[in-house]
Amino acid sequence: MTANDDSRAADLCWNCHDDPGRGHFCRNCSKIQPLRDGRTDFEVLGLPRRLCLDAGSIERQYHELARKFHPDYFRTASPLEREISQGVASALNAAYRKIRDPIKRIETLLLIEGINVEAMKKRIPPHLMDDLFRIREEVDLVRRGGGTPENSERLKRDRKKIAALLTGQEETLRTLSGEWDAIAETDGEKLTSAAGGVLGRLAEALSEQMYLHTTLREIDSALETAA
Repeated sequence: MTANDDSRAADLCWNCHDDPGRGHFCRNCSKIQPLRDGRTDFEVLGLPRRLCLDAGSIERQYHELARKFHPDYFRTASPLEREISQGVASALNAAYRKIRDPIKRIETLLLIEGINVEAMKKRIPPHLMDDLFRIREEVDLVRRGGGTPENSERLKRDRKKIAALLTGQEETLRTLSGEWDAIAETDGEKLTSAAGGVLGRLAEALSEQMYLHTTLREIDSALETAA
């Protein structure tokens, strides 16, 4: 048997040895199927690869699937089916934690499309570099106990500025999410040059949002120390 034969066999239903389709249960014999390699978190939840998903729809879809994989349904099933159901339930819970959160949903999409999200988290937005370095120095000074009331007042003003920037960045992410969904609808999720452009801007906006959020937490921590 060749490697291709092994691959084809792995894609067949373990029970009826026919093509099971893309669902969690075989379309021919209705037996539960293990997750196939490469299945995304969107696919695990049975959702389209979109960003502007309704929170209520995500929750309803999750609970509907969670009920299907509840241990009570597999108490009398074979050991293999119980093992598969536990694996699917675990993947379902992990996918739900990511997809229900709009920011983690964007991170998940970018990872699927091959964009290094972890590297983005450390990237300082170039146009904010001077301000952010100054804020970092101010934060470090206050944390070490060497700050003055003036330092704390400057950090409070900086906090308002960062919070406003963060609000604007979140709106930018919502707008770009809508652009991605529109392209994905028309292009059948093929990564065209237009989609690639939106993904690039999403990555930049998310990188800035992450850094601003981290800066806000650091300011809050420093102000709490100074209080």
